[in-house]
Amino acid sequence: GTLTVCAGTTPTDVQLFAQLGGTPNAGGAWSNAGLVYTYTVTATAPCTGTDTATVTVTEQTQPNAGTDGTLTVCAGTTPTDPQLFAQLGGTPTAGGTWSNVGLVYTYTVTRTGGCSNATATVTVTEQAAPNAVIPPNFETCDTDGTNDGYFALDLSSYTSGIIGSQTNVSASFYNSQADALTGNNAITDLVNYQAYTHTLWVRVDDLTTGCYQLLSFDLTVEPLPEPIITSPNDTICVEYDTNILLNNLTLDSGISSTGHTFTWSLGGTEIPGATASTYNVNTVAPGDYTVVATSNGSLGCVSDVSDPFTVIQSGPAQFSEPPYIVSNPFADNQVITVNVVGFGVYEYSLDDGPFQNSNVFEYVSLGEHTITVRDVKGNTSCGEIVISDIQTINYPHYFTPNGDGIHDTWNVIGLENQPFARLYIFDRYEKLLKQLSTTGNGWDGTYNGNMLPSDDYWFKVEYLDQTKNRWKEFKSHFTLKR
Repeated sequence: GTLTVCAGTTPTDVQLFAQLGGTPNAGGAWSNAGLVYTYTVTATAPCTGTDTATVTVTEQTQPNAGTDGTLTVCAGTTPTDPQLFAQLGGTPTAGGTWSNVGLVYTYTVTRTGGCSNATATVTVTEQAAPNAVIPPNFETCDTDGTNDGYFALDLSSYTSGIIGSQTNVSASFYNSQADALTGNNAITDLVNYQAYTHTLWVRVDDLTTGCYQLLSFDLTVEPLPEPIITSPNDTICVEYDTNILLNNLTLDSGISSTGHTFTWSLGGTEIPGATASTYNVNTVAPGDYTVVATSNGSLGCVSDVSDPFTVIQSGPAQFSEPPYIVSNPFADNQVITVNVVGFGVYEYSLDDGPFQNSNVFEYVSLGEHTITVRDVKGNTSCGEIVISDIQTINYPHYFTPNGDGIHDTWNVIGLENQPFARLYIFDRYEKLLKQLSTTGNGWDGTYNGNMLPSDDYWFKVEYLDQTKNRWKEFKSHFTLKR
């Protein structure tokens, strides 16, 4: 048979006998040559002779847990298996297991074959970490002039407060907990550190024991609100003669009403009750508007005064009396001057033509005209007004009464609205041929029913000027062509 035993031990007769095959007789004797053990049974009468069998023994190496050791760690940390294993004496076998009772850690190598478990212990001593005082949180409004969320903070001024009077202790600062744990990427320029809103970590190291402590405090750099006033337009329209506001104007600070309060001002004077993120201009109050926004947080950060937003007062034009004047009647250069009043700046268009800044139109053609006046003072117009039926006053220099429907009659043009005007037609010898109304169809070139010959004829017209209070007279001549 065969038997495995732990190295360094001698197998007993019972262990050996148990490994024999068959049904051996008890009471035999054991002998060995090295690790081969022979079992001999002597015959009893009347039998003679002996019988033998062997058991070959294999030795199993004894498990080795090493010898006891000690380990010093920083308080609050748990030693790792590699740290503990490194403190065992001798040549312990790897692959065992660790268990502990308090600070005594036991290493066990499980038995194999007939061997027993092997154990060794490591007694741990805890080394106190350095003391550290957590600084108060740092909070500030971003008042350094850049308003970018960064603020200069001298971290070196915190060191003495953190470590106190301890010696051979250092404090280093980190922007993340991960870096503080490993000691990587420490902040190097403590004096000129640019603080921003996040958690700052501090690692305090005992340079003697190697123990450290981590602590953190919060940095808050609150940017100032930056109100910028906007509005769909910049113009309030006001009626000239009544001073009635025709439209409201909403100014928007561009800052959310959530978390902020506001102070609106006009011309540098605070507007009572104007504390919302928007302001409704609903009175006749043009001028420069500004706003200041204040955060509702613990810091109460106050913005700079916004750039002014200029609200312009304008309004639609209103015709004055008279609304227009036609100058130089019967002349080649007849001039229409438009008379309006209002708070706006106005442009003028004749007969839907291009607009112009001047209210004077020269060399106006013969006939009926329409003039449009529009406001252009602000970025949104306050509207336009139109006046029609403006007549220049003139006369045709010829007519052709031949019955073709073209220029068959002659009359002064532009006095159709003066039924009391008087028009007289003469021949070259000043003989009165016809008295006409300027509101009628005109002269057909006859006298007492007879057609007059082609010639020059004279006329005189008496009419009221635009004041309707003064009579004027004009004389000239025209040609009858046949």
